[in-house]
Amino acid sequence: MKTIRCIVFSLVLSTGLVFSAGATDVMSKIQTGLEVLDLFLNGLTDKGQTSEGAVEVVSEISETFNIANTVVTALTKKGYTLGEIYYLNLLDQQSEKTLEEIIAARKPGTGWGELAHQLGIHPGDLNKKRVALIKESKARKNKSDNASDDQATQQESGSDDESGQGKAKGKDKTTGQGEGQGQGQGKGKNK
Repeated sequence: MKTIRCIVFSLVLSTGLVFSAGATDVMSKIQTGLEVLDLFLNGLTDKGQTSEGAVEVVSEISETFNIANTVVTALTKKGYTLGEIYYLNLLDQQSEKTLEEIIAARKPGTGWGELAHQLGIHPGDLNKKRVALIKESKARKNKSDNASDDQATQQESGSDDESGQGKAKGKDKTTGQGEGQGQGQGKGKNK
């Protein structure tokens, strides 16, 4: 995870992704027609105004929507805020249109809520999708963290209950064989 953040941080610095502090005034705030969604999206844009915040938001968008960081940075170069990019990806998830088609459908003067309605999507449905995606993302992160913890524990301590080709040195300096599935190495206890 630290490696990903370092790469994203490098992208942020090299592409100038960080926005100036005054870049998102009241006139450029996202208005979807649903206040809770607006607050979330504008919060992402505000957070992206610092280098560290931009790294976190770009990573969040990339992970949530399974898109490359370079897609996010390319959209920022086209003038989209991080909140707008998140919203565009929500629209992409809820419609049968591609991201490119959605971007092309937004004509000058078309509001974000109006765009959603043109695509046959109610902003409330987008907010439900947003909440579901956040829950899925947290579940994936927890699963990944738990898998990393389990792997580290298995490598550090080993276990005679672990399977396959594991080697474990017991208290009496004998070597035990494991049962089950997986491959553990380390110092385990013979039973």
